[in-house]
Amino acid sequence: MLKGLGDMVIPFAIKDNSDNRGFSFSLDAGLNNFHIVSIRPGKIRGDHLHDHNEVVIVLGGKGMAKIDIGDDQNKETLIVNNDF
Repeated sequence: MLKGLGDMVIPFAIKDNSDNRGFSFSLDAGLNNFHIVSIRPGKIRGDHLHDHNEVVIVLGGKGMAKIDIGDDQNKETLIVNNDF
């Protein structure tokens, strides 16, 4: 499967931070705060503020997410409730 990729394949360690909410993996490959996580039904992940931009990618599943964008003076709330 990786034949012909040459220098594009870079091995690196994946740190497992899984808990009862679902799996959570962090990459230490020169990327700042790159995480792969799951959320089990009925569990909450997040509920805190970051002082930097983030990208959220939904890989699939059914659920709801509430995302607050901005600060206290200029905040936009996005609620996603869907089956992806």
